[in-house]
Amino acid sequence: MAFIALTTAETDAKSPLDDALFLKIKDNFDDLNSRVIAAGAAPFVLELQGRLTYITDTKRSVCSAIVNKEFVPLLCRFILKKSGTSGTLAFDIRKHTMPKTAITGIDHQYTAATSSISIQGSALNTQSIARATAQISTQSISHAKAAKNVLSIILLGDVEGLGNDMVQYNLDATIDSDTLVGDFVTFASCATAANNGSFPIADKNRGGGFNIVVKNPNGVAQVGTGGTSQEKIMAYTFLNPVDTLFTPTYTVDFASHTDPLNDGDFTIYAINQAGNNIWIKNPVGVTQGGVAGTANTNLWKFNLSGAASTTDYIVGEAALTASHSSSVNNGDLTIVGVNVGGNNLVLHNASGTVQGGVAGTINTNRFAYNLPTDPTSQVSVSDTVYFSGHTSSANDGTFTVKAVTSSTIVVYNTSGVVQGGSAGNVYTTRKLVKFAADQSANYTTDSYIEMQGLSDKTYNYYYSRAPFRVLQVNRGGGANYNVVIDHPTGLNQESPAGYVQVEMKSIFTTTPSLTVDVTAQEPNQNIKAVSTDLSATTIPVQTPLMLYITEHMEGDPRDLTVILL
Repeated sequence: MAFIALTTAETDAKSPLDDALFLKIKDNFDDLNSRVIAAGAAPFVLELQGRLTYITDTKRSVCSAIVNKEFVPLLCRFILKKSGTSGTLAFDIRKHTMPKTAITGIDHQYTAATSSISIQGSALNTQSIARATAQISTQSISHAKAAKNVLSIILLGDVEGLGNDMVQYNLDATIDSDTLVGDFVTFASCATAANNGSFPIADKNRGGGFNIVVKNPNGVAQVGTGGTSQEKIMAYTFLNPVDTLFTPTYTVDFASHTDPLNDGDFTIYAINQAGNNIWIKNPVGVTQGGVAGTANTNLWKFNLSGAASTTDYIVGEAALTASHSSSVNNGDLTIVGVNVGGNNLVLHNASGTVQGGVAGTINTNRFAYNLPTDPTSQVSVSDTVYFSGHTSSANDGTFTVKAVTSSTIVVYNTSGVVQGGSAGNVYTTRKLVKFAADQSANYTTDSYIEMQGLSDKTYNYYYSRAPFRVLQVNRGGGANYNVVIDHPTGLNQESPAGYVQVEMKSIFTTTPSLTVDVTAQEPNQNIKAVSTDLSATTIPVQTPLMLYITEHMEGDPRDLTVILL
């Protein structure tokens, strides 16, 4: 229906007024009425003004609206006035209901008394220890990045997010992704000696330009060209391609180079970059033109008589080594490889040494909590469990389940100890919140809930860190009426007390987010995006809509506006 214009002839001193005129007037009022009512449905504007860092500890909703007319949301636009410096900002809009469902009790999904605690798997006997790959000889050492010319120097002074005494050195080339904030750069031959020296990088390519920013309280402005900038990434060159057992993120041991500043243990940044080389970051590294010095990997092969179990010994976890000929080979050592070219464990140990004969043992840091009942129907790998009351407190705490059998729960614990007898308890962090009747019409696995009035106050909405996600409904089937939530330290509640006060569901199928937007380290403004990942369901009139910040940016993000259409 569209607005119908009245002609002058129809309204010019005409008596009596005819039916057609009144019909048009009526149609116009009907049209206006329909527009006003429709306009009451959307858009919704949810605004969170100011510094978002003020709400980083907030578990409650931070903004709200109420539905004036039922509608189906189709589009969400959002804008952040100022970005943070790292991370992601994510939010959710949830529609709230108030079921006020009485709680009849709360049970752990699984609980049992611990019969004993043992190390998972059998101990391995070390036959010998050797470097994981052979020593290699350094042919030369150079800077991995070409020196850049200093075109000018600007005194920035105080810079938000960086600090004071900031100085910007403008260069003739960009600083690439291999050089990071925090790495070192050396300036030399600048017009004023106060601008020379080695500094950690505070920012790079600021404002989209070619530059490096450092803290230099003695810095002096320089208008013209003069000086060089050298990033301190050192490339050690070798005759042949470097073996992958010189593994980036682990350390290499350099020795006997012409200048001792090039010796020591360094974290490997990269290998074989456009040549046979190892790149490391060394603030005091110097170039070396000829052959001198060696490189040894700090990865060691602990050789075994048989293959190591790939289910007990996991890359990234630590193995516990003991009783070797040299104590430097003992300790919690990170597993880098299992059965690499033979029966062995490859372990990282910057202090390791060669062992020629049989001596020492290796154990996993996985511990099996032996139980009197079968946990397999209640506990799965990647669930979390809570242990308490054991003989040693080192066996207590919250852990992720690594394996489950008919009589054990296995966790990774570098502080764990063997326990021979019964002591302590195991609880799943998942809890069954029980009801007197079926509530599946009110709660689904898309629901979040807030509770009130429970004897263990950590369940109550004003104490809990966030609304609890419903993980399962009516677990156990039959007359088992419940919802399952995860609460690591929550206690059992055997008697009726409290109720589910609020149930909420997201209106999104995938919650929206904004990735940090910066030029160098400087936050950009007006970061905006659109989401169409909305549930195609009608939201009834009078439904509260609440905005939740579910993930925070670092830095100082400000002013979030969300528009729902």
